[in-house]
Amino acid sequence: MSPFHSALVVNCCQNDDVLTQREFIWPIQRALGVPSKVVLLKKLNEKMTKEFDVIVFSGCQLKDNAYLKQASKLTWLTRLVKPILGVCAGQHLIALAFGGKVKPMKQPSIGVHPIHIIKKSTFLDSYISPINVYALHSHIVSLPNNFTFIAKSTNNPTEIIVHESKPIVGFAFHPEVLNKRFFAAFLEWAGK
Repeated sequence: MSPFHSALVVNCCQNDDVLTQREFIWPIQRALGVPSKVVLLKKLNEKMTKEFDVIVFSGCQLKDNAYLKQASKLTWLTRLVKPILGVCAGQHLIALAFGGKVKPMKQPSIGVHPIHIIKKSTFLDSYISPINVYALHSHIVSLPNNFTFIAKSTNNPTEIIVHESKPIVGFAFHPEVLNKRFFAAFLEWAGK
């Protein structure tokens, strides 16, 4: 059971139409299991985050790269003292805020593929590796400062990145599609 009572879900998509919400936002809200509010990335500021226990950055459409233009406005993430979870585009934003880089992949990763847990001591310890995940991304991150990667795949060495001392996690894939239980596991782990 989650020790948290509220989440701010950041819509990283360029558009805020119903299709975008149904595909990228609502599944995250349902999987979190705590009351949440949604804000568009371009409207997000540090002050907004104060009233929420957890911040979750969503993924977005494959060719929607507008979120990358907002990354320079998120340097305050490094000062935030609360759990942060990034899904796909959200992982990219976390990486950029903490000094990592984002670069295009040679071939987009689309569909179901296995990831391999390579480091224990996180919320995924009870899962048997490999784990099938759903991917929809065309970028990859370099490891940011004070982060480690705990899962990789054949085409992405940073499938899951975790901050070494803060409850901050980035998924390259979309757990809201195939691994909804990861959200509750993250919240439980972050609450300890």
